[in-house]
Amino acid sequence: MLGGLTLFPVCSLVENIGFDGSGTHCGKTKNFDGGISNNKVTYFPEHCVEDTKATKLVFEYLNGVKSSQIGLMARAYRKAQEIIKNAKK
Repeated sequence: MLGGLTLFPVCSLVENIGFDGSGTHCGKTKNFDGGISNNKVTYFPEHCVEDTKATKLVFEYLNGVKSSQIGLMARAYRKAQEIIKNAKK
């Protein structure tokens, strides 16, 4: 591990158009389609703090992933969304 963190926003401010099937390394998928937020970002925290529980769950999931018809990134994205959703409860 290189000590970096990844941010998984609940609502995206961008649209990922890289999975339309036109590229060399990615097929066509709607797994990464999500709604784009119309809300403006009004709060920028001075410090980010790692959610160690979420990190542990993501690593446990990724370490247990088996190859299947769905790509690793698609599974990781869905699992991250699930973790974030459950952490808000």
